[in-house]
Amino acid sequence: MNIPSDLKLQLIRLLAAGKRQQAVTYLRQQFTISTADAEKLISVLEDEITTSAARPLQSVAGLAGCAILVLRSASIIIGMMALLCLAGAAYFWYSAQQFAQQAIRLKGKVIELVPENSAGPAVAPVVAYRYNGRLFTYYSNNYSHPPDYEVNDEVVMLVSATDPEKATIDSFREQFSVSLGFVIIGAFLLAVSLTIGFIRRKLKKAFGK
Repeated sequence: MNIPSDLKLQLIRLLAAGKRQQAVTYLRQQFTISTADAEKLISVLEDEITTSAARPLQSVAGLAGCAILVLRSASIIIGMMALLCLAGAAYFWYSAQQFAQQAIRLKGKVIELVPENSAGPAVAPVVAYRYNGRLFTYYSNNYSHPPDYEVNDEVVMLVSATDPEKATIDSFREQFSVSLGFVIIGAFLLAVSLTIGFIRRKLKKAFGK
């Protein structure tokens, strides 16, 4: 039996209010049918309501499943990037230590402070040093404001005996700034990866995935 939309809406309202028996009586009065037939029609209508209500939940669950897969992939990728950064930090730290142990220590003099850009106040030192009578120049990449050095400051240089152009200022910042940068980036990425993993587990628990 095809129930008109206005009548169906009234029946749905009664069922939503928990007045099932009243809905049966109302249906019998409208169509002059038996109680058994009215019960069957109400049961069919209840099934339709249940199915309609379940569809949005199924859609949400499907979206949640996709989100869980995306979050899982993102967590793995970002976690791998974090591990690579931390591995890079360890490599550069070890390399800096090895260079410091094998390098020759010489005195150098800051001859210039080079700005990072034309508008910024941060500057990096340029150091001149001599090795075996030859003059070399070291350009630092560590910019700071206020500056760590002034022109004419004397600094200790670490210079490679086999390649005197390879040098650095004997300071923690000059030797390990690259390693610290990788550590900071790696730690940040690891925190992001763990946060995404936490959110994924919460979604998985909520939707039983």
